[in-house]
Amino acid sequence: WLERHDRETGGIMGMLPLVYDMPVRFTFTEDREKGVFKNSRGQYKGAILPEEEQRRLQNLDSSEVVLKMRPKALLIKVDTATPKMDDNYGEGVFALAPKCRVWNRDVAGNAKVRRVGFPIVPDFGGTAHSYCGSSLHACIGDLLEWWVKPQRDAAVRGYIVESRVRSA
Repeated sequence: WLERHDRETGGIMGMLPLVYDMPVRFTFTEDREKGVFKNSRGQYKGAILPEEEQRRLQNLDSSEVVLKMRPKALLIKVDTATPKMDDNYGEGVFALAPKCRVWNRDVAGNAKVRRVGFPIVPDFGGTAHSYCGSSLHACIGDLLEWWVKPQRDAAVRGYIVESRVRSA
């Protein structure tokens, strides 16, 4: 179950490792008015934990922690946040509550599975087309090997990659 791709599990990962400032991408539209929609990007900023979990973590001195209880919400700083976003947790920070999604194990839809979790995935890269309209601080673009004669599609992808970076 944990090894299945998030596309096969209703957009919710089996295990979700999180690190402060880690780039993430939403797998579902949560609140379009606030700018939180499918494939929008952001950074993980923290979690709202149950009181019992907070007490347990106060006694730990490890830099790596595995939670025993699901957080009440994850705090995500959304790149596409609108002025309608509440600023309860900081400017552009969205409190993402856990969601329940039902998905099918088989194509016929006979074996339904219910998964509870957060509809985000780590976002360390993407295709050239997924970054259209974005501006990046830095990127490593795949522009083919120097000896490959580019086709029209490859030339367009190369242009998209090179034009997304603020400073080359």
